[in-house]
Amino acid sequence: MTAGDIRMISLAEAQHLRHRFLRPDDPIEAVIYDGDDHPQSVHFGAFVQGQLIGVMSAFPRPFAPDPAPDDWQLRGLAIVPEFRRAGHATQLLRAGIAHVYSHNGLRAWSFVRLTIVPLLRSLGFQEVPGDVVVDPKTGPHHLMWLDLRS
Repeated sequence: MTAGDIRMISLAEAQHLRHRFLRPDDPIEAVIYDGDDHPQSVHFGAFVQGQLIGVMSAFPRPFAPDPAPDDWQLRGLAIVPEFRRAGHATQLLRAGIAHVYSHNGLRAWSFVRLTIVPLLRSLGFQEVPGDVVVDPKTGPHHLMWLDLRS
């Protein structure tokens, strides 16, 4: 794993990288998420030698299959392609999980592309049984969650 620096960034920085690597053919509005501007929302950046190479956001949001007030969504994970598979996504996810836990969150959840499912499983996330949802632009996604009470 390449060592990187994880720190909080602005919403604008997160949206810029999201747009560039998650939905480059769509307008910027496609990466403005419901919850981005919540007062407790946090946006994390992964940096290598001062360069922002990855982002992820966390915000309070009920988990649809079983809503609870202490649910948090992790969303918008994006890594610059040449820095992928070096551990930065894991670092960002761990930072998000730690933030949720430190803010008394009891469950973290995410709606993820199937390519990320193994990574979330390795961090203890469970898949919600059911059909995979296919977004015509971004491909198949699966709903996953992590119980932070254990």
